[in-house]
Amino acid sequence: FWLEQNWVLLLLDGLDEMTATAQADCIAAVHDYLSRHGSAGIAVCCRTKGYAALPLRLKLNAAIVLQPLDNVQIEQYLRRAGEDISALRQAMAVDTTIQELARTPLWLSIMSIAYQKTTPEQVAEGTFEGTEQRREHILQFYTEKMLARRTEASTPFSKEQTLKWLGWLARYMLKKAESIFLVEALQPDCLEKPSHQKLYVGTSRGLSGAPFAACFILFMAALFPIFSASFVLLGAALM
Repeated sequence: FWLEQNWVLLLLDGLDEMTATAQADCIAAVHDYLSRHGSAGIAVCCRTKGYAALPLRLKLNAAIVLQPLDNVQIEQYLRRAGEDISALRQAMAVDTTIQELARTPLWLSIMSIAYQKTTPEQVAEGTFEGTEQRREHILQFYTEKMLARRTEASTPFSKEQTLKWLGWLARYMLKKAESIFLVEALQPDCLEKPSHQKLYVGTSRGLSGAPFAACFILFMAALFPIFSASFVLLGAALM
């Protein structure tokens, strides 16, 4: 009823993050929706490069392209951040890779956290032959900063354990073409050992609804400490 009355504004994000088959199906579904409800109340988000590679085009009324940050906007952001990221400001004056990454709001934010209260020598350490190596350096510092924040929260997991399970989770999400981690979206195929899968099947047959969901989450947390660790990291990030 809400869709028929156009009371719901549909915001569809991540079209370029889907598989090729899913992209075509999604575009077909959007066109079917438009044919029945009109074009009012729907927006689809996609990276420009990814959209250009799609086999089909969306039949929408208009398109808005978000432009990269310019030098003035970047400088204003860095000034507001204060002296804690002075090393980043110095590096940006001479490092073209950092300059290019800073034009994306997400990377500018990540760099501001990663290189907070660091020295110019730390930002410049190592040899960077391309953008990918600089990104790895930034993410290494960013991970260290986020793990340091978790010391304010209680956790039984070491840094090594946390990194191990975060790596496993990253590979699982990459395999599933997912960019957002949701505990409630976990599927049984994430259980690699047959014994774990059998335990899941046996448990699911005896429970249903909310009790099953709660038990499943606890079951996954027991098998994979990453789920508990990820909650700790998320809590630390929000502090």
